[in-house]
Amino acid sequence: MTRRRIYWVPRSSGGLGNLGMDISNDMVSGLSYNMYTLEDVSWSQQVRKPEAPEVATVLPWGKYDAAWRTMIPFRPKPKFPAPQPLDDAGLFSYLTVSWLTPLMILGLQKRLDENTIPQLSVNDASDKNAKRLCLLWEEEVSRHGIEKASVLRVMMKFQRTRALFSVFLGCLFSASGVVGPMLIIPKILEYSEAPSGNIAYGVGLCLALFFTECVKSLTLCSCWVLNQRTGVRSRSAVSSFAFEKLMQFKSLTHITTGEAISFFTSDVNCLFEGVYYGPLIWLVSSLLISCTVTSYLTLGPTALSATLCYLLILPVEVFLIQKIIKIHNHTSEISDQRIRVTSEVLTCIKLIKMYAWEKPFEKIIKGTENLIFLLRALGCHDGSSLSLFVIIPTVATTLTFLIHTCLQQKLTISVAFTTVATLIPMRLSVFFVPFAVKGLTNSRSAAERFKKLFLQERPVLYVQALKEPSKAVVLEDATLSWRQTCPGIVNGAMELEKNGHTPEGMTGAQPAPGALGPEDTKDSLAPKLHKLNLVVSKGTTLGVCGNTGSGKSSLLSAILGEMHLLEGSVGVHGSLAYVPQQPWIIGGSIRENILMGGQYDKAWYHQVLHCCSLNRDLEILPFGDMTEIGERGLNLSGGQKQRISLARAVYSNREVYLLDDPLSAVDTHVGKHIFEECIKKMLRGKTVILVTHQLQYLAFCDQIILLEDGKICEKGIHSELIQKKGRYAKLIQEMQRGGRTQDKPQDTAKPAEDPQVQGQTQTTFQEEPLHESAVLENQLTRKEKMEEGSLRWSIYHHYIRAGGGISQSWEEQSPQDQGPNYLPQRHEYRK
Repeated sequence: MTRRRIYWVPRSSGGLGNLGMDISNDMVSGLSYNMYTLEDVSWSQQVRKPEAPEVATVLPWGKYDAAWRTMIPFRPKPKFPAPQPLDDAGLFSYLTVSWLTPLMILGLQKRLDENTIPQLSVNDASDKNAKRLCLLWEEEVSRHGIEKASVLRVMMKFQRTRALFSVFLGCLFSASGVVGPMLIIPKILEYSEAPSGNIAYGVGLCLALFFTECVKSLTLCSCWVLNQRTGVRSRSAVSSFAFEKLMQFKSLTHITTGEAISFFTSDVNCLFEGVYYGPLIWLVSSLLISCTVTSYLTLGPTALSATLCYLLILPVEVFLIQKIIKIHNHTSEISDQRIRVTSEVLTCIKLIKMYAWEKPFEKIIKGTENLIFLLRALGCHDGSSLSLFVIIPTVATTLTFLIHTCLQQKLTISVAFTTVATLIPMRLSVFFVPFAVKGLTNSRSAAERFKKLFLQERPVLYVQALKEPSKAVVLEDATLSWRQTCPGIVNGAMELEKNGHTPEGMTGAQPAPGALGPEDTKDSLAPKLHKLNLVVSKGTTLGVCGNTGSGKSSLLSAILGEMHLLEGSVGVHGSLAYVPQQPWIIGGSIRENILMGGQYDKAWYHQVLHCCSLNRDLEILPFGDMTEIGERGLNLSGGQKQRISLARAVYSNREVYLLDDPLSAVDTHVGKHIFEECIKKMLRGKTVILVTHQLQYLAFCDQIILLEDGKICEKGIHSELIQKKGRYAKLIQEMQRGGRTQDKPQDTAKPAEDPQVQGQTQTTFQEEPLHESAVLENQLTRKEKMEEGSLRWSIYHHYIRAGGGISQSWEEQSPQDQGPNYLPQRHEYRK
């Protein structure tokens, strides 16, 4: 019989969870937890397959049914149209992009905004594509193993069908590009040289040439659109999957903060470019083959010289692209360094001014000025690559005709026209090769970086759900660490570190440079909490004290499930609310920060404001609780941010509250009011675990524990611990001798004497939102306004001058126009 365990699984079970990054409906100050029942079997075996519906609908094309419906030339308007018009588009509408016409007309009539733009297609949504990518990755790992698993192979499977169809469109483009020059243009030239001919025949030839050009244009456009949409799906899938992986970490000790940011900025764009430009390699190959065969059949063996010229220029293009990539990477490194140094200087500008360090830091900033030189070099290489695209068709055509003439081969006007028309599409191969090579190279590097993230194992869920309702939190012989390490290795490391040594090849359990993680993770390989035995009864208040670094915050993280359990067990009964030591504030109004997506209950909301001593602050603010507080609460004091974070937890109305030193950032009288009105009165009947350095409040806790070096050295009530005259009694005596004795709060929750908290203070701030125009008038952030109207002619003038002026544009365009017109003029002269 299979054993079953009940776990409390955090919805945002990652290292960022302590910062409050929870987007569920049950938002709490730090985390919200759901209860799941799991069997003691492998994770893959616990995934239940969806039950089949009673009446199964069999699609004629299976999973490609919706996609193949696009091949219907004209699809009638459905009775229930899809949110995205592209999903209901037929073949003609898809090729000509006419499904976008209604949106264009709407944009002509009025300004487009988020309400008028159609919703994203379900097929392009990140949720659907991320689930599919996750299944493909798990299949890849199970088939090839962890070491040989390839992200590129998974991405190929993810887009296999669409990539093959893109290759088919590219081959169709190449075929249509040579049909006209090879079959139709010679017929048109013969018809024009004939003294008399059938007009209908000539019109038919022109229409045939027009049709081939339309097919060529539509297939190339469709190829771009298909690759673009495939790239968007791949980027959204990888971004969502990577974000899910990051949120599963206990802390970001595996990767640096810079790596985590680059995943969602540069790396996903590199994968997008690989998907977008990668299939063009087949288009380039088909173009070279088809144009070479056509020119050979038209001109003879001398036409191979043009193909040879194109083939010789491709290595040059690849070399330039490699140089561009190298310079671009170097530029990115210097740019990141410059931004980092500038940010540090601006952050520490007071210290720099106080110690007169302007000159040294000025030299450091000037050390990054070679960025301009690199940008100029990057522009030169880009210009060289682009110039080859413009020059190579003329060079190849001239060289071909020169060799053909020197060999005394016959060259007629029709043959020359056909050859030129055949070689012109070949220049697209030179144009597409740099993008394809760059996209594939960058995507390969990005895939290797993503593999490092994808291979990280899912953390073990160790927090169990207690069945006995009288106990809120139970720890039995719990040994926990910030690093997942075998107990044997840990014990050996502890012995070596006690003797002043470090195991060979190990540098301690320190996170990677720049990694996000608890400050306590920098100490050693040893566990942070050792053999903890603790039972917190329901409805009691537990006070936790100890010196800095003794493991107080780690104890709360262990209860949240944010550490690694090495030995013992941890159990929780009821939902949790967590108030971190560093409050997490979102950009928005104060009410939005407290509600965190929850439903607004006016009576309960005002009770929370009163007990958290926020009434006086809201009276001062211009718009009360509707005042925007800025990014990270920059316009709030530390105490105000701490009280908002506490109010968020209290408003969530949970069963267990984990408070990490919430009274340290507030004034004495405010802390007294919060302890009396909030912790002792509002949270009466709740289970509260209070970590505090304000020892005067411990006397009013139901139970007290003293932590030292991650161990519980003393436990009991205040009077018993004082009578023992142990470490706790010494801490109280030191506090009293240091003059830090505070006015003792009353055991019965009474209002403080401060005017801002007298009795049930009637607040004067706006209980309901003000008129929108009044609220937004003096807010920190305002809604952007878009000016409407036509551009002034001076803007066009400045744009043309920035591009070199009209004369330079004429000088660049004239040779391009005169080249194609030379042969027709020569043909008319010979006539």
